[in-house]
Amino acid sequence: MSRSPIFIGGLMKSGTTLLRVLIGRHPNLYSGMETHWFSDNFRTNWLDSSSKGQQLFRQLYGVSDDEFERIKQSSTSGVDFFTRLMDFCTQQSGKMRWVEKSPDNIIFRKDIYNNWPDSRLIHVVRDYRDVYASWKRKGKYNIEQFISKVNTIAQSNTALLGTHSEFYLEVDYELLVTDTTSALKAILSHIGEDWVDGLESYEGDSSDFNRLYQATGQKSSTLESIARPVFTTSIGQWKNILEIEEVRRIEGELGDLMKIWKWI
Repeated sequence: MSRSPIFIGGLMKSGTTLLRVLIGRHPNLYSGMETHWFSDNFRTNWLDSSSKGQQLFRQLYGVSDDEFERIKQSSTSGVDFFTRLMDFCTQQSGKMRWVEKSPDNIIFRKDIYNNWPDSRLIHVVRDYRDVYASWKRKGKYNIEQFISKVNTIAQSNTALLGTHSEFYLEVDYELLVTDTTSALKAILSHIGEDWVDGLESYEGDSSDFNRLYQATGQKSSTLESIARPVFTTSIGQWKNILEIEEVRRIEGELGDLMKIWKWI
């Protein structure tokens, strides 16, 4: 049985959290909330246990201060420290492999492969118009930021988009929510895990939402959405949310990329 780690990435609001939650229900796969392992908290300032990122990790992952420091003392680098932490949490949960979901994992693809050469990277893709509609509803980002983010991801993965390999797999958001069984079976086959009956029957879970709220006092709209059963109502939402000029900009500037997945 493989113990290689699994990373999930993609645009924010593309369905990465939903996928994390769904495959984390597998008896072999431990899947906690996003860690941003590539940030300074774990890459360069990993010895600083007082950083907000490391404090939040301890709270969200339920690692005691003593255990946290014990693991740190036996580590040789930030990546080694992070790996040991995830291995510890996985073992503590009684599972075999860990899954890390941070949207920007897709930008740090080369770092993932260099640090964990036996890992698997899953890229969740979703119609850019629907993704931006979700960004717009959240009200914190503009279309320039959105287009820039899409281009950054594309530039980081030019040769991979629209393909798959032993290391890289793309998962279409629409398939994930409309035919969850087929999507999960393809993913589990790719990462070398057996199918488990009932894995696709997700009725919602508010535990992550509550855990984050207790730790930070913040309410996450993404975690609020996974407290519900899988829903399909956000497919095509852009038609009711975006202005005509916004659609034209997205299709005009990102059209070549959208054609890869036949969104236009």
